[in-house]
Amino acid sequence: MNQLLITLQFYATATFQVILGDLCHIHTSTVCRIIHKVTAAIAKLSTKYVKFPATADERRKNTNEFYQMPGLPGVIGAVDCTHVPTQSPGGVDAEIHRNRKGYFSINVQLISDSRGLITDVVARWPVLCTTALFDNSRIRAMLAT
Repeated sequence: MNQLLITLQFYATATFQVILGDLCHIHTSTVCRIIHKVTAAIAKLSTKYVKFPATADERRKNTNEFYQMPGLPGVIGAVDCTHVPTQSPGGVDAEIHRNRKGYFSINVQLISDSRGLITDVVARWPVLCTTALFDNSRIRAMLAT
């Protein structure tokens, strides 16, 4: 439970690992290992819990729910992107990970349904514009068929 709470604190506050270590009375390297381990465990669960509506009936249900909330017709999901700070990956292509604000990051795209549940995550691209992220996503390919 403590490992999960440390990781959630890290996600929620973007606090430095050394500060979390001081708060929890554990070494910074231990905090790093905990965050890595818990993040990997959460990522393994994504295939079970993160599912974009695959059938026409599921999409129709999402469309109806979006329409009932703010009156938006034809919406299957809400898309947004954010930059998640990372360390420089080094090497020849390191600078493609530097965003317009000057720090290294990965551009992460999330899609959620009308209830705010995440239905898709794309977190594998260096800094790209939002349209490039969506244009290269499996969701766009799925919707195009």
